[in-house]
Amino acid sequence: MIGREETYLAGSARFPCDLHEALRQGRRAGKKTAQLLETAAAGELFTPQVYCIVDPDKCIGCGQCQELCDCGGIGIAEGAGGGLPRVVDPMICTGGGTCAAACPYNALVLQNASTAQREARVTALARRLAEDQILAYACSWAGLPAADNCAKKGISYDSRAHILGVPCVGQLDPSILARAFMEGAPGVLLVGCMPEDCHHSYGVDHAWSRVSAIKKLLNLSGFDRRRIALAHADLNQPEAFAATVDSFTRTVAAMGPIERTPENVGRLRAMYSLIKENSRVRHLISAGLRRPWEDSYRGDQRHALDYDRDFTLALTEEFLQQRLMHVFNKRRRPFRLNELAVELQEQESKLMEVLRDMIYSGAVEMSHENREVVFTMNN
Repeated sequence: MIGREETYLAGSARFPCDLHEALRQGRRAGKKTAQLLETAAAGELFTPQVYCIVDPDKCIGCGQCQELCDCGGIGIAEGAGGGLPRVVDPMICTGGGTCAAACPYNALVLQNASTAQREARVTALARRLAEDQILAYACSWAGLPAADNCAKKGISYDSRAHILGVPCVGQLDPSILARAFMEGAPGVLLVGCMPEDCHHSYGVDHAWSRVSAIKKLLNLSGFDRRRIALAHADLNQPEAFAATVDSFTRTVAAMGPIERTPENVGRLRAMYSLIKENSRVRHLISAGLRRPWEDSYRGDQRHALDYDRDFTLALTEEFLQQRLMHVFNKRRRPFRLNELAVELQEQESKLMEVLRDMIYSGAVEMSHENREVVFTMNN
């Protein structure tokens, strides 16, 4: 894959800016363009193409990705019958990636920028963060340019914020955000485009739905939901970007780190496993995302509150199931109901409701031991 990125726009696309600043940007862009032309002419410019690919062994043909795709690069595989898997045309796919992050079954992979690669990157950084430092993601079209303009104008922001660049915050699978907390990050900030100006159509809109899911899970885990936030940036307003970073960093630093007790670590692991592997939760997140043909934002939907209520109930139920599975996997022995209640610090009545569903699905078996009811995980 040989790519050329040799066209640059100097100045501002939205607001008038200082003439000298525009000329300075133009000279800088011209020098960079000349360097790229020389590199390309020598055959030394290599740009790996970022596009989605489908794992046919995981794809069940639900069609969620095709509904969310705004570039028209996803189609139906040829064949007879229903539930056909999807395929991606790499010549059409723009690499927006929000469809891959929305796949309930992890069947879509953003080639050369996969979730696995980003999880490895976030793991390496999160483990190095100090107790008062935060991890931030900034998109290439608003967050990063705003940060660059801070440097150019001598505007400083809190050095405890470590920023990773992404083409679009909508590419971030929610499992990446959960992984950051599991590996020790005290807080995570996402900075994307203004909602009405998102370069990848609805990427920042979709990112908010995933951030909202992580907020709910943090709350269910007993942690402060303010540990994750989504902000918007304008490259022409670097002062606002710096203020956003400073405000979030101070907020997280005041809360302190998440104490790494066995109970807290177990909750964080359950949160990560749920958001990464539970197809029901992932399907519900995907179903609530904005589609390309919709004219209004999700907040304008008539049934938005009903959706949020039902999603919260489902998330609560599935999260408790995941925590139970972690206990069963860890101890590998039968448990009485009161033991599980103490272990998870939950009411017995709430646990019994969830256990009934798990027994019905075959995940857990109920039996009697010394005339007492015990629960065991099925292998």
